[in-house]
Amino acid sequence: MLLPERPLKLKSSFVWKSRLGGVLGIVAGLAMLVGVGWWQSGEVRRLLDEKALWARGVAASGVEVSGRETTNRFLFHSYKLKVAYRDADGRRHGGKVEFDTVVGSIKNGRRASVHYAPEAPERFVLSWALEVERSRWGSMAFFVAVGVVVGGLFVVVGVGALRKLADARHCAVRGEEVVARITKAVQQTNHGKHTSTTYHFEGALADGRIVAGKADFPAKHRPLVLDPEGATMLVLATPAQPKRPVPLRGDCHPYALSGVELATVHRVLDGLRNPAPAER
Repeated sequence: MLLPERPLKLKSSFVWKSRLGGVLGIVAGLAMLVGVGWWQSGEVRRLLDEKALWARGVAASGVEVSGRETTNRFLFHSYKLKVAYRDADGRRHGGKVEFDTVVGSIKNGRRASVHYAPEAPERFVLSWALEVERSRWGSMAFFVAVGVVVGGLFVVVGVGALRKLADARHCAVRGEEVVARITKAVQQTNHGKHTSTTYHFEGALADGRIVAGKADFPAKHRPLVLDPEGATMLVLATPAQPKRPVPLRGDCHPYALSGVELATVHRVLDGLRNPAPAER
């Protein structure tokens, strides 16, 4: 056995970073899901109210519309309009209309009309806003989908951080040392600079069950390699959870070893990596 007797102690920095990352990821993801749901539910209610008001409203006269349309990638359209009109008594009213569409847009040259609530003439609906109803529904669906995907990713990352912490704790008590073969090493770069390396590995527990996975290490770190060629690495795994191994970094991270324990590990590793020549 290369590592000290169990249980192993986890590095405090690994513990608090995992907890913080996990909680922040889950909270941010849930907040995004709730936020986009609240935002788009408001848009749904507004569109339904507009349709109901148009059906029972009174046609206005002297309709004037000004404002701007913002287009992004020829698919997404955002409208911010100012509307002015007269009610049946000739009184002037006005207000703002804002909505978003996907794919569809207001057709140029089409005459705008307004329906207003007879009991509250200041409440109105612009015909242009209902002519692109389907595209407005599409916009709502798009933003909900984006919110679900991005929010879900945050939750997944947060849960993943807490899961890694739980796995490391489990292996600290019951972990079996597994010599895993490095099957592939893929360097990750950013603007041409090496930032990290993903190591794919595969090994087996004492009972023969396969232990496989991958580990991401920053460019300045390597796995805890066991041979001169760097073809094998040490991972911890348990018979209860063989599919959730914990790969060890060269400094035994995420576990905290004392100076004496770490020196002993490196002395044994030196013997494995540089075996003494056989006597003749």
